[in-house]
Amino acid sequence: MCPDVFDGIKPLLKRLRDSNVRIAMVTGKGKLSADISLEKFGITDYFEWIETGMPAGPRKPEGIQLLLDK
Repeated sequence: MCPDVFDGIKPLLKRLRDSNVRIAMVTGKGKLSADISLEKFGITDYFEWIETGMPAGPRKPEGIQLLLDK
């Protein structure tokens, strides 16, 4: 596991949020795992929507489409 987010990500997320850009994320992680990671890195509040993986397997294309439809 990475010890922190990549350099520059937090300032970028803050700038986007402060500019009223809607931010979403699609991850293959399950909801619990994604929640733990986002909390650990202190970036949970930047994302308006988060689409996570499912026990049945990856669903990134479907997650991306769901967010685009929103």
